[in-house]
Amino acid sequence: MQKSFPTSIDVKGAKRTIDFDGNKLLVAEGYNGLGAYDINSGTKLQTIGLENAGGDNVTNAVSTNDGYAFVANGATGLNAYKLESQLNLVGTIGILGSSNYVKSSGDYIYVASGKGGLKIIKMENTSSSLPSCTGLGPYTGGPDLILNSNEIKSYSGSTALNSIIVNSGGVLTHCGSITVQHNITLNSGGTFNMSGTLAQGIYQQTNPTEIIINSNGLLQVEGTVVIWGDLRLNSGAKMHFVGNNSVITIYGKVTKASDVSITGKYTDTEGKLD
Repeated sequence: MQKSFPTSIDVKGAKRTIDFDGNKLLVAEGYNGLGAYDINSGTKLQTIGLENAGGDNVTNAVSTNDGYAFVANGATGLNAYKLESQLNLVGTIGILGSSNYVKSSGDYIYVASGKGGLKIIKMENTSSSLPSCTGLGPYTGGPDLILNSNEIKSYSGSTALNSIIVNSGGVLTHCGSITVQHNITLNSGGTFNMSGTLAQGIYQQTNPTEIIINSNGLLQVEGTVVIWGDLRLNSGAKMHFVGNNSVITIYGKVTKASDVSITGKYTDTEGKLD
């Protein structure tokens, strides 16, 4: 199915590229900066304008990679944004010349900088991206752990649950050992930070269970994960492994839709994520 919708008016001499983040379309819009649109409805979700737009201060290109958007803003340089429910500025990289085009893939960012030539920038993750485990208390709630939209909860210790649901914008952090007999569901924009061990499902369970990650849902792992059930990664789902020693074992089936992001270093003992 094809859809069309208007964005901004073209700017003479400016470049125009697009990229995707789940159900968002990111558009370089010249003097109007960067636009984020709902790909289904065409509704504009966010505008990131340029200070002193005009002349060579113009948004030429955008590229997404590993949870970030890199935006080439001409003479203003290269901006990096964290891909969340709203794009949040992480920092600006000064580029000699004009940032006319950007493409990021793997661990690298490639920038065409006019008279400055081609710049190749290596991305480095120098520290854990998980929240700190210091001072967290145990979980004392019921058998189903449910986070409402934008709710943030953090726990530590040994936890046994029936199910986990993290709704849009919610952030669940657990440090220690956690077992979940039934489903784990990360809805759009929900995050589950897991440091330690996670076991989902039951060995030879009659009724299949799942870990379900929906668009822009993020499972971050630093440790060991064992999935006795299935893993379903819907379009725009994200998994990120922190550090160098994380291990995942999946005994059920894995279903991966388009535009799924699996990043970081990990050992996949059953080879299910390839």
